[in-house]
Amino acid sequence: AAYKTWVDYPINLSAGTGSTDVTINFSNHQLQSINSHVALENIQLQTKPDLAPLMLDKLSGNIAWKNLNKNKLLGTASKFGHSLSVNALNASTVNGFNIKSLSAYYSQTINCEQIFNLSMPGLTNIQTTLSQLPIPEKLLAFINAANPQGELEDLNIVWEAQNNVTKTYQLNTKFNRLNLNAYENIPGFNNLSGELSANQKSGSLRLDTHQANLE
Repeated sequence: AAYKTWVDYPINLSAGTGSTDVTINFSNHQLQSINSHVALENIQLQTKPDLAPLMLDKLSGNIAWKNLNKNKLLGTASKFGHSLSVNALNASTVNGFNIKSLSAYYSQTINCEQIFNLSMPGLTNIQTTLSQLPIPEKLLAFINAANPQGELEDLNIVWEAQNNVTKTYQLNTKFNRLNLNAYENIPGFNNLSGELSANQKSGSLRLDTHQANLE
């Protein structure tokens, strides 16, 4: 939380114990990057202002922030470009929030061009976990409305936008015993297993399931 004055990252760490290894780089009187490895316990994170703090038993991984705007001092411009990335992130709580080996990247330029990438080998408690992450609001609206339940494997998401308006997206994942509420032109279903690949133009769905229901 001490770096929040200079760095516009989307998560506030208000409590935690453990160790951090931090490298801070400056150039031309500007903060250029922060790289850190964290291994913390009993953590309190404020992922979004409208949600209760997320209480984690353990949190570990590599976190990096980079200044993408080389021409203006941080704190003197109303907008600036920056990127935030996490790698090999592991987190858990007693109530089912569980992330293993997550990698993610978010960037926003001074022209409000946005890129978001997310990759993880597996995910259970899908809606509970994803709703706590600082992901784009449009994607979060789908997650909350569809309320996915089940298990995901090899999840990969790529999202590109301008001023929060989606330009392109790509979603690839395998799923097991997945339940999904109907949302817009996507039908709801129960107990489905298979693979999904979709983008802003088209999509494909391969099913390998038994005793499934389609709404």
